Amino acid sequence: MILKDSHQTRKRKLILKTVGIALAVLFALVMFSSTYVVGAGERAVIYNSLGHGVHPEPVGEGLHFKVPFFSTATTYDVRENLYKTSATSASRDLQEVSTAVAVRYAPEPEWTPWIHQNFGESYASKIIAPGVQESVKSATAQYNAEELITKRPMVKLTIIEALRERLAKQHIILQEMDITDFQFSESFDAAIEAKVTAEQRALEEKNRLEQIRHQAEQRVVQAQAEADAVLIGAEADANRTRMINEQLSVSPLYLRYLWITTWNGELPRFLGGDDVSMLYGIPEEP
Repeated sequence: MILKDSHQTRKRKLILKTVGIALAVLFALVMFSSTYVVGAGERAVIYNSLGHGVHPEPVGEGLHFKVPFFSTATTYDVRENLYKTSATSASRDLQEVSTAVAVRYAPEPEWTPWIHQNFGESYASKIIAPGVQESVKSATAQYNAEELITKRPMVKLTIIEALRERLAKQHIILQEMDITDFQFSESFDAAIEAKVTAEQRALEEKNRLEQIRHQAEQRVVQAQAEADAVLIGAEADANRTRMINEQLSVSPLYLRYLWITTWNGELPRFLGGDDVSMLYGIPEEP
C-alpha cells in the first residue's frame, strides 16, 4: 500500500512538472508573439488575421504589444534606401542605349500601411523599377545619342523630374538619382571612337600648322629686323659722309682733325722731304 502511494505521488509530480513546463513554454510563446520592437528609422505595419486586416496607422519606434498568434508586424525602413537598376531605350536618332541608374529613395512613413497592402515588402522592385524604365525611355527619346553624353546633367534632370512625379503617386520620396553608366551599341561606340580620333588628328594638324605659321612669322620679323639694321647702317654712313663733306666745304682743316683722331701714334715711313703732311695732302696751318 505504501509503495502504491509512493508511485502515485511520483506520477502526480511528473504530471505537474510536465504541465508546468508546458505552461512556461506557452507563456514564453505568448509573450514572444505579443511583443515586437520597431528600430530607429523604421515603421511597423500591423496585420490582424481575425478580420481587421492591415491597420491603417503605422507604428513608430520602440517596444510594442500586439494580439498574439493572430497579428503580425512587418517593419519598413523609412530612411534613405538605395536601388540600382538599368533601362534599355532608344535615343532620338534611334540609337539603342542602356542606362544604369542608382536611385536613393524613402517611403513616406505615414503611407507604409498603404504601400504594404498594395505592394508588399518588395515594393521597390514593383514601383521604382518600372518608374525608372518609363522615365528613362521618356528622357532619352528627347536627345540624340551623342547628346546623352555631352548633355548628361540635362539628361539627369529630365529623368529625375519624370521619376519624381511617378514615385510621388505611389508615396515614394525620390531623394536623388545618379546615372552611373551609358552603354551603346558596338557600331555606335566604333563611330564615336573614329570621330574622336579624327578630331584629335585635326587638332594635331592645326597645332602643327600654327607652329609653322609662328616660325614663318618669326623669320619674317628677323628678316625685317636685319633689313632695318642694314638700312639704319646705310643711313648712318650716308649721314656721316654728308657731315664730313659739309665740314670739309667749310674748313679744309677738318680733314687734319679726322687724321689726328684716327692716328695710331706711328709715323708713316716715306722717301723724300720732311713734311709729313705731303703724304696725305693735308694743308699746313697758316
